[in-house]
Amino acid sequence: MRSMRYLILTAMLLSGVLPALAGNLVVAPNQPAPLVKGFDVQGTYRAVDWSLAKLTVINFWATWCEPCRKEMPLLQQLLDERAAGEIQIIGVAKDTKLAPELIGSTVARLGVSYPVLVDGRRISRDWGGTGIIPTTYIVDSEGIVVRRYVGGSEEQVAAMLKDIDDFLEGRKLGPPLMRRPKEKNSTN
Repeated sequence: MRSMRYLILTAMLLSGVLPALAGNLVVAPNQPAPLVKGFDVQGTYRAVDWSLAKLTVINFWATWCEPCRKEMPLLQQLLDERAAGEIQIIGVAKDTKLAPELIGSTVARLGVSYPVLVDGRRISRDWGGTGIIPTTYIVDSEGIVVRRYVGGSEEQVAAMLKDIDDFLEGRKLGPPLMRRPKEKNSTN
């Protein structure tokens, strides 16, 4: 009986079932970035090639997320201000129940021209899950994650934009922005 359990666990491990059941770890800086591939809001299949730009921004967002909708035009502006080959931006819409056309209409309303892939949960899962949105990664031309940003506060977005500028200008990045825990009101 014991050898049968061992055999089953070994088969699950080798087939990839056990890692899938355990869930993926969140992708962190200095790790290789998972592949980003899928259909965009126009139905075109895309696969991200890290080597096409010095820096690639992967932005996980949703149509109902107000901070996401504020951040996306800033990313578009960043893309518009940079020379070709410096930066590419890929949006990943986490709206699993919306038709791609509805996601596309939100993208158009926001004035975003960069590709937006429809997630269907697969891309997010490959990146270890993105429970809080927006979640944004910057990845270098070798496919290595440089930095991860979770949330869309003004402070967070400003830090991300500064890091992108610093990286593209060849400056060393400072320490990542860490949120301070909110202090509780004391009544003592």
